[in-house]
Amino acid sequence: AAAAAASPDEKKSQKHQDTIAKLAKLANDGRDREMEVRTLQAELADVQAQLSALQHEHKSVVAQTAAVRADLEARTSQAAELESEKYITEARIDRLQIEQRRKDEEIARLRTEVQELRARWSVHKHHPSRDTGPPPQSEPVPADSMEDGFTQES
Repeated sequence: AAAAAASPDEKKSQKHQDTIAKLAKLANDGRDREMEVRTLQAELADVQAQLSALQHEHKSVVAQTAAVRADLEARTSQAAELESEKYITEARIDRLQIEQRRKDEEIARLRTEVQELRARWSVHKHHPSRDTGPPPQSEPVPADSMEDGFTQES
């Protein structure tokens, strides 16, 4: 009943005030939204800066990984070469040891032969009537060289 008793001017005035209040609320909401947008834009810029830093760090890590991988490949190749050289060297050592044993055996054989020749010469020298036979055919030893330059060696 009170609303019906209000005059058309009052109704217009009330409607006008309601519209002003709605506009003020919308303006307030707009400012709040604008501040929220600015806050979100600042957060977005911060996140983008962090992302950029992470991308730069990622590129650096990728480059370091590539460098480490290249170094590892080079070291692996070098290790394979060293392993190959090791086997070659071991084979050389084996061959040299075999050769050394052969030389040692030849030296031992020659020493034995020399001792036998000395023994035969000593017997022949002290007992010329007991001829033990001529020196071996492979290595003729002239009689005068044995008397002049032959010394006892062990």
